[in-house]
Order: sequence, then C-alpha cells, then structure tokens
Amino acid sequence: MANQVIPQVDVGGLTLQGLSAFGPLLASISADNVVPTAMIQMENLGGRFLISGEYAAKVPDYLQRCSSVRLERLALTIGWRKGDAASLMAGSAGGQAVALLSLCLLTLYTPVEAGRIFLDLSKQLLPSIVAISSVLQLAGVGNLLKAKLETLGFGNLLAKQVTKVHDAYKHMDLAVPDDFLHPMSPESMTELLGIVSRALQDETKIVRITGTYALGHILGIVLMMFPRDTLVTINGFVFFEGTHKSILIEFEANGQDAAITKFQLETLLPKSAELSLPFQIEPCKNEGQRPRWSFSWNNWVAHLLQLEFLSVGLTCPREILSSCCDVLMQLPASINKSIHLDAPSISNHLPRKGLLNSLGPDPYQRICNTCQMVYGSSPSGWQLDLPTAFLNLAQVATKYLDLLQCSCRTAQPRCNATHGWWLNRLIKTERTCRRFQLWNAIGLSLNNAFLCLFMNVGTNISMSKPSTFDTVLLETINRVIGPNYGGVDYYCSSFHRGMTKLISDTSEIAGIGVSSGANAIFPAALRDTSLTPGLPIVYEVHEGKFMFEGRYHMALKGAQVTPRTRARKNLPSRNDQVAPTSAGEHETLVMTLRECFDFLELRAMVRVSGQNVSINLAPIIISSYGLEETEPCSHHVDIPLDPLSKDLVVTTSVASPATNEKTTVDGEIEKKTSIVQTKHNPAAQLLCCEEGVLSLLLKECCLDCALSQIRINKYVATTMIIV
Repeated sequence: MANQVIPQVDVGGLTLQGLSAFGPLLASISADNVVPTAMIQMENLGGRFLISGEYAAKVPDYLQRCSSVRLERLALTIGWRKGDAASLMAGSAGGQAVALLSLCLLTLYTPVEAGRIFLDLSKQLLPSIVAISSVLQLAGVGNLLKAKLETLGFGNLLAKQVTKVHDAYKHMDLAVPDDFLHPMSPESMTELLGIVSRALQDETKIVRITGTYALGHILGIVLMMFPRDTLVTINGFVFFEGTHKSILIEFEANGQDAAITKFQLETLLPKSAELSLPFQIEPCKNEGQRPRWSFSWNNWVAHLLQLEFLSVGLTCPREILSSCCDVLMQLPASINKSIHLDAPSISNHLPRKGLLNSLGPDPYQRICNTCQMVYGSSPSGWQLDLPTAFLNLAQVATKYLDLLQCSCRTAQPRCNATHGWWLNRLIKTERTCRRFQLWNAIGLSLNNAFLCLFMNVGTNISMSKPSTFDTVLLETINRVIGPNYGGVDYYCSSFHRGMTKLISDTSEIAGIGVSSGANAIFPAALRDTSLTPGLPIVYEVHEGKFMFEGRYHMALKGAQVTPRTRARKNLPSRNDQVAPTSAGEHETLVMTLRECFDFLELRAMVRVSGQNVSINLAPIIISSYGLEETEPCSHHVDIPLDPLSKDLVVTTSVASPATNEKTTVDGEIEKKTSIVQTKHNPAAQLLCCEEGVLSLLLKECCLDCALSQIRINKYVATTMIIV
C-alpha cells in the first residue's frame, strides 16, 4: 500500500529501560555468559558458509535439544536448558553453519587460536560495522556451540576417513605419507576458509587443494561441513564425489612435492581464466601441540588410538585392540596388591584387595561390556594373568613399533615395549621419538578404558583426548612385569582426579563434580549420600552442564570447613560393654547450594546428639572409595567386644568419627581404633569416612575378629571400624 506506515526504531537513542522489551532474549543469552553482539557476528559469519550433508541435517536438532537429569536431594539438574543461547542459532542457516565450524576449529585449535580465526574471517567476509567482537567473545560463543555438537564425533569421522585414505594408498601400492594429521597454522586455516567461502557462494569458482601435509584434517572438515560440494581424489582416482565440485582435494603420491600442501582459487572456463596465487599451508608454530580430537562415546578409545597410529603413518590393527582388552581384563584385580604404608598419608588408598569388587556384582561381564563400547573389541577369551597379557600386547605392538625408527637419543631407549612404560618426566628428545609416542598412546588408551569401567553413561556422550593422565595404572603394570619396580600406591584422590580429568581437562576446575561444557561427571553417591551394598565405585556421566536456578555452572565443589575434631572419650552407654549400636548416627543432614564464580558450592551440616557439625562431602565421598569390608567370621556380629580389648578402642559418632588417642600394648605405644556406632545406617556409614583415615566396614564379622584382622596385618594401618 502506498500509505503504509513502516515503524522505525532509533536504536542509538534506546535506553536501558527500553531494552526491557528484549528481556527474554537477553536473559537467555546472558545466562550463558556470552555477548549478544558476538552471537550476531558469528551468525553472520556462518551465513558465508553453505553447509550440506548428514551432519548439517543433524545440527538443528542437536542445538535445540534440552535434557535434564535431576539430583533430587541437591535440587540440582544436569543437562541443557530449554531455549538456551545455543538453541537460538538453530533458527538460521548461518547459525547452524557457524556451530558446525566451531566444532571443527575448536577441536583442532585452542580457544585463543580459534577465536583469532573467527576474528580474521569476520574482517575478510563481513562488513566492518558487524565485525566488532573480540577474540575472547567469539571464542566464548564458539565453545558454547561446540559443546552441544561434540556428540557428532568429529574425531570418529576423522579416524574413519583418514583410515580409508591410508588403505587406498596401500591398495595402489603407494608409499603412505605420515603427515596427514600434522597441525596447520591458524593463519593457513584462515586463508583456506576464506577462499572456500568464496567458492561456495560463486558457482564459477572452485578451490583446489593438493598435497598431503595436514590434508587429513582438511578432509575431515570438508566432509563434515560441505560433502555435497566436494570431490576428493587420490593420485587421480576418485575417492569421494559430491553432487557439486566447488572444493577439489587432491591427495598426491608421496614424493618431494607432495608433502607441501597448496590451495588456490580458480575460475571455471569458458569465462575469464582467473587463477589466484597458490597458498602454501604453514606448519603450526608449536610443534608439540596436538589437536584435542572429540569423539562420540561408542568406540572412542579405538578411534583415538587409530588417529595416533595414523599420525605416524600406520593403522591400528584389531590384534592391538584385542590385546589391550586382555590387559584391561586383569588390571582391576591387580591394583594396590602391594602398596607402601610406611609413611603417613593425608589421602586414602584404594582397596588393598584390588578394584575388582568395586565394579559391582558381575565385574568381568562389566569389563567385557566396556571393552565392546570403547574399544569395539573383546578379550581373546584366554585365561591370562597380567604379566602374560602384557607380554602379548608388547609383542604385538613391537611388530608395528619396529616399522618406525627410534630417535630417543639416550643410552637406553625409552621405546622398548617389553620393558613397560618409561614414566619419568619426558625430555624433549624423547618426545620426538615416534616409537615412544606410539607406545605411550597405547598406554594412554589403557588408562582411558580403565577409567571408563567405573562410568554409567547417559545418551549423547562425547569424549576428548586428555592432555595429561595419571601414570599409576602403567606403574602397576611395570611393577608386575619386573622385579626392579616397587609397590605402587593408588590413592582415592588420584583416582577421582583421573575420573574428572577424563571429562574436563581444565586443571583450574576441581571439585566433586565437573563439566567440560558438553558432559558432566559426578559420583553416584551424591544421589542418596549413602553407601551402596558391595561398595561399588560408580560415576555418572550425563550430557550438559550443572544447572541451578536457570544458569549453567562448570563445577560442583564442597565448601571448605573446619575438620571434624578427633574423639577423646567413648560415647555414653548404659553398661560397660562395647557392642555395635546406632548411638553415633546423625539425626539430620542438611545440604545447601550457593552460586560462586563459575562453580556451585555445596555445603552440608549434620546434627548429632543436638550438635550441628559442618562437613565437606567431597573428601568424604572420595575417601569412601578406600573403604573395605571385614572378612566373615563364625561369630554373631552383635556380640560385645572382649573386655580385655576395651582399652584398645574408642566408640565414636558421625560428629567425630576418628580418634588420635593412644594406648600401651606390650610396652609399645599404639594408636587406638575408633569404633563408629552407626549400625545398619548406610547414610551415616558414608558420612563417617575421613580423609587420611583407613577404615573397615563391619560386615558378617564380630568386633573382636575385626580387631584381630587389623592386628595380624591383614589391614595394616587401619584405625577406624564402621559398624
């Protein structure tokens, strides 16, 4: 209509109160700690990339998904909030494209490097009035989007496609390059994506990429984002072909020029034959930096190991995976069989009988199931002990390690598989030895798979390669296979740290539960704060972050409190007998949450006999992993303690479960054993666990026999019995 009035808004004169009209939208974005202008800039940047294929089709649903797992006692939820900032990107093609681009770039580069790529691309492809956000702001949006798409499994795709390329080279009887997965500089990636954007938007343009260096990563990106516009050839033979040919990737035969990867923008004839100067991919300046590939849960350890093999020009055979499963089958029972207890420790040891019983009622079936999930393989079926299983793995690995040249530059090579793993601080010359790197990668896969034994995982779980890992498992193998290795202590705190770092590799974040942004992990004991029959160790892993009052948080930490006092006298009793009772259990347990900077603080308080006592649940739950059950005896569990042993014990409660009291036995001063009176109350039994105090849980055993088991060194250094 000619007289139609078009309303206009003077944005420059908009006041803070005027922004209230956009309240719901701003609240959604602000709750995720991202800048609205950065969201807009990233969406506009994504509009310059036309994505296609099966992964592109999944992006809208993955960005909009909302799920939650509720911890009732804590009024805490883990998952994705409906209508969060990431879901806003699902409504436009640009938002979907930049989400997929964020997944690729933040897998291959650090947040700072990826943010710089986003910034430089914005300056190339967007008007200056839009490209106003900083590197930090753009990286923040990218991390948010990557977290929701990690479960697509960029690492899984990369492992499968590069393995196919490797096999194609072998089928053509060509020398297989070992630089497919070498890192390329952020500057080269910026130039490449810039001309890819031009080619996708102009049907007369194509991008030609030739060589081998870093071409595996480039292949992974284009097959995830632009498969319909890509043609891939290997030495001239078609490897992959989409419906359009805007991106040409040409893997060349391994030669002097093949290792130099070049890319250029060309114009199709019969129009003017424009040809841009070829760009040459530059290596990453930090040679030691390796991408932190992300994987979907199924077969993630196998795919990570495959990428490590491909990084040195080999492929991982099935016999390696099966041999790893054989070793994994024996590891839980071998932990802590011969530990050092000479010096006092501020942390608790894991059970001295091994961790097999900590896997639940059918531990070997759980191990087999985990092998299938993470390795995609099964144990061989032979009944092997740990030394034999390791020797088989070392012999199989040596066949492939011998295809690589040792460059340890030390008097004794560190890459001899039959000698175990060299676990001292690595020097730079050792890191350059590809045999050493590959053998360590096999050890890392065992560590990852072992920790997965204790996980109950939800849906849409993704995993990433950890940058560091605890070496206790490999030290355990070294101790078993060689007489020169002493006992190994595996502490509860080290085990918990290993579990959480497998999900979130951010060393600055530590707590009872942590989130990587894509997944969150926490001990199952947080659900009902009580011991589970059989004392299994279980961690739950769910997609998403910790949500409290509509806001995301990356960690759950226990509040720092004053340590509980040590008991100095016995609990009051009606007679002089010491027998199992419930006199020391708590009356109530109150838990509260408080928001802090990027984490939630969990406070807990118990009331015992009218006294309120603040406790930190984090070390209590972690210390409970070292709790061991007494061996059965023929006596009734409720018979009183022998009066002659009364001076050896102190009866205590949840308020002060441990004691420092001492007594004289046979002329020697010994520490008394505390007997915590929490009979038949699994919640109170859990709350009695103390950091640095080794404890026994009374089960099918009388108090006298429990004390005897301690005194005859079956449970040396134990100073607490929980009834």
